[in-house]
Amino acid sequence: MPTRPILGLLAPALFAVALFAPAARAGLELNGSFESGPALPGGRLVISSGSTALTGWSVVTGSIEIVDQGWWQSGHLERSLGLNGSETGAVSQSIATSVGGDYEVRFWMAGDPLTVPGMKHMRVSAAGQSADYTFDSEHTWEWAMGWTQHVWSFTAIGTTTQVEFRSLDAGFDGPALDGVTVTGPTVSVGLRSAELSLGAPRPNPARGPVTIECVLPRAGHARLAVLDLQGREVATLADGELAAGPHAFEWSAGPGGARPGLYFVRLTTAGSVRLRRLALLH
Repeated sequence: MPTRPILGLLAPALFAVALFAPAARAGLELNGSFESGPALPGGRLVISSGSTALTGWSVVTGSIEIVDQGWWQSGHLERSLGLNGSETGAVSQSIATSVGGDYEVRFWMAGDPLTVPGMKHMRVSAAGQSADYTFDSEHTWEWAMGWTQHVWSFTAIGTTTQVEFRSLDAGFDGPALDGVTVTGPTVSVGLRSAELSLGAPRPNPARGPVTIECVLPRAGHARLAVLDLQGREVATLADGELAAGPHAFEWSAGPGGARPGLYFVRLTTAGSVRLRRLALLH
């Protein structure tokens, strides 16, 4: 983010706005409004990949910046994040989850104001699932950020889940984040445990090894295979008795293996079949 004047004269008014902002819902996350963390000399602080200085969160790539009301209007309380510090950045937090449970992620999004291009892009992901969001910051100002709330859901495939927020913009300017809340499960885990599930392959599309996860409601015979578009099996990852609960497998086409293109991952158990698409790149 380029240097610009601190909004010291406006800070009292912005603080008043924050006081009347909607209260965050109690959630599973820690420090979802980013209030707990290091001091902010001059109203902002850039922290880089590997840092855990922001309580509960890890910077997983690039760099991010923590800013206060003297820099721009927050979406909730006094602090918020810019996901582009000196470069494209991302933050994540590990939360406890129940296999098969549905979880809801609420967050507020804005973008670096008075920068071009005005459209900012962010990706939220968890448990191999993701969604992309955009924010038009063209007509926003430091004192009127235009924060917009979004709600996204994912299904847990493990007992812990990394929830990640990632900028998709290059350079100093990108999306802003505040007021993260994770709640769930929204349905009975006992009910979901009676269902067979096959997680989305990760990464997808892929150039190297692919992780494929599934959940079996009960012990029994299961076959997990990769098929080409003609329905021919090109790899068998499991074919035998598996215990109830989550399982993870890795597949790598390897040199001379599967060619780049579209494939299907198929999980078959007694009376049930699940399919997922997978794209291999050069």
